[in-house]
Amino acid sequence: MSTRNDEVPPDVPFPEETEIVRNAVPRQYREFSAVRRCARQAMAGLGLPPVAVLPEPRGEPL
Repeated sequence: MSTRNDEVPPDVPFPEETEIVRNAVPRQYREFSAVRRCARQAMAGLGLPPVAVLPEPRGEPL
């Protein structure tokens, strides 16, 4: 699982996340990115570093 520093804007997906939505239509890409941004903001509120939020095999976030 990769992490990143605070210099990368929160709206920029991690490479692992981008791979998941590489064939998505723009609406799906925006929704996917927004959910990941919200998850990272919640994790930051708990003092956790920004990490890729990847889905499990059934699609639920890891």
